[in-house]
Amino acid sequence: MKKFFCGFLMMLTMLLVSAPANPCSAADVWVCTADGNQIFVETDTISGDSSHAQARTKEVYNGRLVRSVMWYFNKMGSWRYRTSTMRGNHDTVVIPNGESHAILRECGNVLGFSTYVEEMWVY
Repeated sequence: MKKFFCGFLMMLTMLLVSAPANPCSAADVWVCTADGNQIFVETDTISGDSSHAQARTKEVYNGRLVRSVMWYFNKMGSWRYRTSTMRGNHDTVVIPNGESHAILRECGNVLGFSTYVEEMWVY
């Protein structure tokens, strides 16, 4: 009986080890170029909903990581943001078709919301 139990455990272990792993959906998505740096959003860091979102970006120059930045977005009428590199506790408006808007659009793609521009404001 002991041999049967050991054999069963070995077969179960082999089955679990050889089972295909779930595919990972994380990706670094290029969103824009700013100041000569390529900006990528780490999609596995995106969280939030249609009124707030956050994501981590990587800034890359010539294939080398320059820095990693956390972005925090809040919708207060129009969209506003702050980053981990900003000083103080203030935020600023998302500039239409700028770096912040490109990052916010990718957050919206992942979280299921869209943005639109009216005059000079992103909603």
